[in-house]
Amino acid sequence: MKPSSYIGIPYEEKDCWDLVRHIFNSELRLDIGDREKQSTGIKDGRWVEVARGNERPFDVVLIETTPLEKHVGLVTGKNRFLHTMKGVGSCEDYYNSIQWTHRVKKFYRRKALQYQVL
Repeated sequence: MKPSSYIGIPYEEKDCWDLVRHIFNSELRLDIGDREKQSTGIKDGRWVEVARGNERPFDVVLIETTPLEKHVGLVTGKNRFLHTMKGVGSCEDYYNSIQWTHRVKKFYRRKALQYQVL
């Protein structure tokens, strides 16, 4: 995956789940479901939780922006993730940065990718 190919997509075109879904479709030809399934989709039996430190590209990072709001992004490399935010669009950030590290809650890997080398 070349993260720069996905940087700059306006939020109005793709929210955080739509961006992750788009990349899964484009790069892996894998449909992970629409955003209505986001909150339960991660827990639908097709994902496995990954311990922090074992994450790898194409793992989904679950972030808590407020106690009631969740945000997702896609791991792109060591401590980096691709995500999108309203007013910013899609961008790559470090999830171990002071802005994100305390908000990162979990990492998930699609079971279909669990044993593949990407």
